Amino acid sequence: MGEGHGEQGSCNPEGGSMRTIWLAAMISMAVCMGGRKSAPRGTAAEEARPAGAQSKIPGEVLISSKGKVLSSSKGEVLAKVGSTVITDTMVDEKINSVPMRRARFQSPMAKKELLNSMVELEMVYQEAMREGLDKDKETSDRLEDYRKRLVATRLREKFLESVKVSNADVRAEYKAQADRYKLPKQVKVSQIVFAWDKDASENDIAAVKKNAQEILKRVRKGEDFAALAKKYSLDQASAAKGGDIGYANRKQLPEEAHTAAMAFGKEGAISDLIIGKEDIRILKATEVIPEKKKSFEELRSLMERSAQSKKQREAWQKYADGLKKKTGVEVYEDKLAGVEEQQPPVDKEIPMQMRPPLEGQAP
Repeated sequence: MGEGHGEQGSCNPEGGSMRTIWLAAMISMAVCMGGRKSAPRGTAAEEARPAGAQSKIPGEVLISSKGKVLSSSKGEVLAKVGSTVITDTMVDEKINSVPMRRARFQSPMAKKELLNSMVELEMVYQEAMREGLDKDKETSDRLEDYRKRLVATRLREKFLESVKVSNADVRAEYKAQADRYKLPKQVKVSQIVFAWDKDASENDIAAVKKNAQEILKRVRKGEDFAALAKKYSLDQASAAKGGDIGYANRKQLPEEAHTAAMAFGKEGAISDLIIGKEDIRILKATEVIPEKKKSFEELRSLMERSAQSKKQREAWQKYADGLKKKTGVEVYEDKLAGVEEQQPPVDKEIPMQMRPPLEGQAP
């Protein structure tokens, strides 16, 4: 790909639904970059070329008299579109130009898809040039709008790169945010369940309660909880495992039982009778993992990003306010009276990835 437009075609070419829009924007951008210059003749490099080879593109790309690409000082040639070549170096540069893209394009198949996108862009660009679309007014208008966005984005990026966070900033962020990342308390429990039918008489319910009270006494005297659960619990799934239901959660236990389980402070603790609408439970804590606050070192990376983002937003807002005063911005909001509130129009011809962040938006 040519040196000018090739450097700029890194705005998510792999997107499916955005391809048409992306190609239009890229073609427009490529047009503004201008044509290529032929390699100078009579240089030492020219004289050293193999017989019959012609240099068509800057960067010492050699093409035989039959039009076959021989080599390129910019890397191994992967594709040829007319007199333009696309090299492995150009593909790697495109991938590395967007950090989030690197992991996605590690596989050969993904790189092949990207290469095909680059070929398609170059092919359509060349046709657009042949049709004279570089002189089209609509193209020029879009290019000017995109140029303005791109330059503004570069200023923002340059400014944000200068905003640094200190270790004190990171520790302050940890102090403010660490509670959000606590590991919650977990309690592993076993249960013995007693129940009655919804149409049971008061005497029947009283009998179930008496039986449950007797079993609770035996548990507290030291009888094996698992053995009693297997013999007396009406919850067959947990009874088969000695009453074990794993770590307590609200999907497994009714609210009153879950509250009792989470109140356990140590392994081996036994609950009182937990009486529900149609059942009674006895719970035993088999493991208690206290709530844990993650250390600063565990959260350092996350806190650095959070502190950086916050400081960048604040710094950019302050910088933008200063620009308003410096530039002499005047906004006549009273003239908007009666205009229905709505989202600002979006230029659908420019992919989202190519638009600069809005003022106040997180970087």
